[in-house]
Amino acid sequence: MEKAVFSQYLRGKSSLLRGTKIGYAIRTSQFRYIEWRDYRKGKLKERELYDHKIDPGENINVISDPRYRDIIPELEKMMKNGWKGAKPD
Repeated sequence: MEKAVFSQYLRGKSSLLRGTKIGYAIRTSQFRYIEWRDYRKGKLKERELYDHKIDPGENINVISDPRYRDIIPELEKMMKNGWKGAKPD
């Protein structure tokens, strides 16, 4: 089984792509981590983190919660390595 699943989402004025953000998400057994980037420039605009152990409905974004500061770099690294890095050992 894979270590994570990856997905992408468009959000905004998709007809002109002006102001549009693209979301890159990674889902592990416990977390969903999302990076929203400017569609044209790729600049990071915002991030989200959901802990499915305490919030399976993804209602509470815990990205600013200090209890999660150690997991965020791990998820960022997994995101950067992409799906090939999430293949089973």
